[in-house]
Formats: sequence, C-alpha cells, structure tokens
Amino acid sequence: MRIAICEDNEQELAHIGSLLTRYQQEHKVALTFTSFNCGSLLLDSLSNHTFDLLFLDILMPGMTGISVAKEIRSRNKNVKIIFLTSSSEFAVESYRVNATNYLLKPITKEDLFPILDNLYLNDLKQEPVLYLKSEGNIFAIPFSEIVYLEVMNRRVRFYLINGAIREVFGYLADYETKLLANQAFAKTHRSYIVNFQHVREISSKGISTDINRHIPVSRNCYTQTKVAFTKYLFSESEEE
Repeated sequence: MRIAICEDNEQELAHIGSLLTRYQQEHKVALTFTSFNCGSLLLDSLSNHTFDLLFLDILMPGMTGISVAKEIRSRNKNVKIIFLTSSSEFAVESYRVNATNYLLKPITKEDLFPILDNLYLNDLKQEPVLYLKSEGNIFAIPFSEIVYLEVMNRRVRFYLINGAIREVFGYLADYETKLLANQAFAKTHRSYIVNFQHVREISSKGISTDINRHIPVSRNCYTQTKVAFTKYLFSESEEE
C-alpha cells in the first residue's frame, strides 16, 4: 500500500508517520508513505507517483484538502481518501468527493488501525497474491507490491515497492506462468521479470523503476517489452 500524507502541521505530520510505521511493524505488512506539507506539492507529485491512499488535512493554507480532493478525483476516481480535521463541520462536503473516511484530530491508533486493516484486507481480496516459501515460512506478496524479480545462482529475489527484498530458492520459471498471465508483468531478460506498474522509463539502456533500481532489457526482448508496456499504459488509461 502506497500512502501520501498531506498535512501543513509538521508535528501532526510526524505523528501520523509514526503511527503508520508502528502499524507496519506490528502487522508486518508492506506499505510506504510520503509526506507533503501543502496540497500543491502533492498534486505535482502525482505526475510521477501513484498512491493507493491519501490522508488529506482539510484546513490547509492555499488549497484546502477539499479542493485538492476535487482535483484528484478529476484525474483518479479510485484512489482512497481519508480526511483529517479538528472539526466535523466538513463531513458532508468530504463525502461529496467520495471520501473513504473522516478522522478527527488528534489521530489515534484506535481510530486509524481498524481503517487500515479494512483497506489492506480489501486490497488483498481484490488483487492476485503470490505465495512464497522461505526457510519454513510462507508469506503472501500482492502483485502490486512487486517491482521486479531477479534470478541468480538458483535464488530468486523479489524487489518490493517498500524497498524490501524477499529471496527464495528456485528458478524464475517457477513464477513465470502466474505473473506473465497478468499484463502488468513482462520478462525483459532471461533473468528478470518486471512489473510495469512501477516502471518509469524503458530505453535500450534498460528500465528505470520507482525504487531507483535499473534493470536490463536484452536485445531480443527490447521491442516486445516496449510494445507490452505501451499496451499496459493504454489499458490503465481506459480503466481510469
């Protein structure tokens, strides 16, 4: 889950960030969050970044959280929005932009964690999950959290959007059938499978990803990778 927090109060911003970190540690889930202190910075970032959940402070100088939400809704109808405020007077207006929830400050663990539980479980139900076994443990990775796979010396490494790396014994072929059946994934090299959801650019020099790692594209795979990436982008724009 990729989260953005937009809050002009630095203390509150840090507090929400600490709650998200605590949630991640206690529930052992993969999430990342980025902080913004004004709505315009958040809107600017959306041209290069995708978020699953937005925390928006309603009362901010410049653009209010409601104004930011209206602009976001004109671009993306699916992203989840949770408003943060010290007053309940904006509750009705918040639902007009299809807000997921409305939290009164100060934000508490008791209020926030159940909401995150529901959102995370719903996301898992709605998207495919890959189950991996390592050292006797079995864990699930949603497709959307995989940036790319790399195989080396009979070890497959899964690079995740939160920066974590999961390593399991095996071959790339063990996961090809399931992943490549999803149009977001493509084999760019005999040792790599990439998730287009986290690709920034494809060139003859390789692929740049959202986690600032570059992966190779073999000469034989270059043309088909570009074609597949284009098809993926068009399918995403049609869904929006």
